[in-house]
Amino acid sequence: MFFAVAYAISAIFHIWQAFRYKAWKLIGLHPLCAVLFTTGYALREYGSFNYLYDPTNILPLIIFILSQVFIYVCP
Repeated sequence: MFFAVAYAISAIFHIWQAFRYKAWKLIGLHPLCAVLFTTGYALREYGSFNYLYDPTNILPLIIFILSQVFIYVCP
């Protein structure tokens, strides 16, 4: 939960900075990566409470895969 909140604060700050200084060409990927990290860690937090295995329910696996993809795609 800490990392989701930390990256959300970072995303808000980077988006504000890009708007304020009109620097989308310079730091345009930083806000995008911060939003993707926030999404990935939020999905990881959500998936940690929905982990019981059920062969008919594929949602926990999809949440796990999406959290990993959102976290690994940024760097």
